[in-house]
Amino acid sequence: MYVQNGNSIAIETTAWYTRFSNSILPDYDTNPNQIIYTNLDGHAVTKGISSNVDLVFTNGLKFIVGATYMDVSKTEKDIKTNQILTEKFSGTWAISYRINKLFLDLDYTGNLYGPMRLPLLGALDPRNEYSSPWSIQNIKFTFNKIKKIEIYAGVKNLLN
Repeated sequence: MYVQNGNSIAIETTAWYTRFSNSILPDYDTNPNQIIYTNLDGHAVTKGISSNVDLVFTNGLKFIVGATYMDVSKTEKDIKTNQILTEKFSGTWAISYRINKLFLDLDYTGNLYGPMRLPLLGALDPRNEYSSPWSIQNIKFTFNKIKKIEIYAGVKNLLN
């Protein structure tokens, strides 16, 4: 949708529900020193909703922001448990700006992940059962004055 002065906004939302009755699952809990793969004896469900917003301005600035909420579980013998190594929420973003006079594009991108259950090495493992939220962020500079050639430099994983 275009708004004043040629700027634009786009919104996209997706929801899903998937039920699995035949799946091979890793078991990290029975023996902390092994990953035991077994067939699912029940069912698993993945459901969620995701939404993205794109804003494009005529001055060369562009924002893309997205968020996802998921519920991933398995049910065996009428016991429902959340799947290990799966976050409930995540987010993404990209901010871009073009400086036409310098033939330069600036891009700042990133992902944010919510806490997820982690495999532990038994009762004496000092780590937390759930991870902290974490993020990967990148910045890139692209010079595009030379026809058919782009030169770029960037830093990935700014926050380590």
